[in-house]
Amino acid sequence: MTPARQSAPAKLAVHDAAQYLVEPKDLWTSRLPAKHSDIAPRVVTREDGTDAWMFDNGRSIDPVGLEVAAGRVDGPLRRSYAYDDLNGGLTDGTARLQTMDAEGIEQASIFPTYGLNVLNVQDPEVHRLSVRAYNDAVVEWCADGDSERLHAHALIPATGLDDAVAELDRVIDLGCKGIVFGGWPSNERVPSPADDAFWARCEEAGLAIHLIRGGPVNPERASRPPAPAAVGRYMGGDGTGNGSSPFDVLVTDLATTKNGNLSWFVLLGVLARFPRLRLVIVQGGAGWLATCGELLDWNYRYAQWVPGNGFASLDDLPSDYIRRQVYATVEADQHTLSFVTEPHREDKLVWASAYPTSISSVPGVQERVREQTAGLDNDVRDRLLQSNYTALYQKA
Repeated sequence: MTPARQSAPAKLAVHDAAQYLVEPKDLWTSRLPAKHSDIAPRVVTREDGTDAWMFDNGRSIDPVGLEVAAGRVDGPLRRSYAYDDLNGGLTDGTARLQTMDAEGIEQASIFPTYGLNVLNVQDPEVHRLSVRAYNDAVVEWCADGDSERLHAHALIPATGLDDAVAELDRVIDLGCKGIVFGGWPSNERVPSPADDAFWARCEEAGLAIHLIRGGPVNPERASRPPAPAAVGRYMGGDGTGNGSSPFDVLVTDLATTKNGNLSWFVLLGVLARFPRLRLVIVQGGAGWLATCGELLDWNYRYAQWVPGNGFASLDDLPSDYIRRQVYATVEADQHTLSFVTEPHREDKLVWASAYPTSISSVPGVQERVREQTAGLDNDVRDRLLQSNYTALYQKA
């Protein structure tokens, strides 16, 4: 007797908490006024035929590299690519949906790739216009696909509180689900009391605050050295790591959690004053949050009594605010799922593919999530893959 053929398991419905738009080559050159055409962010072709993004008229160069390398099967990963090498799902919203359909991904949060660099543009007017152009473009990109499935998150200018609030109000009207944390709204090194006007608007509108890899270490728009010394976010020197830290050290550093900004949100009372405000740690890991809360608790118990410490007077322990208001994405960090069933954590973890970066689960999402969630109860698995995401982006 011929054995019965086993049918393939039904696809798990997945809501993806972190995908990235690879910005079209003309995003800024087509949107900024003609008077700024010579310094608008643009793509330049390098001697080896690969492409890079140029910002501030050459003050910063960012190669098109590992951020676009998902699913590469044409040999070893390369550190740089040309736009002609990219498939449509990276730069086109409709094609992105086709990729998602093939992977069983129903909804996705969309973040900038090279757009993060505009937060370092020095000229204030070009800075504001570049941020605005990105926000318009990502909203249109999501709408060209399906804005019910592709959820745009906006940049906020780092040119002062008035500019930050003005752009925040604009992107709320555009329908953005959240913002990318690029520094404190007043553009200070630490939170300012004046920033509360900004957080109040975020809370009222139900916008989530996303800290990509923990957010920037230095929120100021610090002056950047001229090219080729500033080559990309991943590499220094000539783009291979020469002239600064070795390439592998730099990549490892990017994977290291940066929790300074989270600590400020907690210890200066931002989360306490705005209890419906939600933070999301994107591609920064999740397993460390419990330890971070314990350390903050330990230090706060004593430091709160030190004169001039600057901390807010909190009604609860720092770890309580983290448990209640801080979400985190889960990519390949299997260890995190070993304690996902602990109280207060199972409803704050959201799965992410990190598409189209080199560490993405695409292609192969279904195999990956089944492997990751094999030891979880179905209801906990469904929270991780679906309902936590839905709850995060509902108005609180």
